[in-house]
Amino acid sequence: MLTIMSTIFLLLTAPISVFFCIKIVKEYERAVIFRLGRLIPGGARGPGWNLGLIIS
Repeated sequence: MLTIMSTIFLLLTAPISVFFCIKIVKEYERAVIFRLGRLIPGGARGPGWNLGLIIS
């Protein structure tokens, strides 16, 4: 019973958590990006997504 309730809770809160963890960065806001404490080679690329849990 507890496993089922935990799974339901996770499924209900996961979309909300993802919403708060993703930030779209504007072009002029992009600077040095670190991933897990290391500098990403080549600098910022792509549309400017920032995953708050991984990239600081």
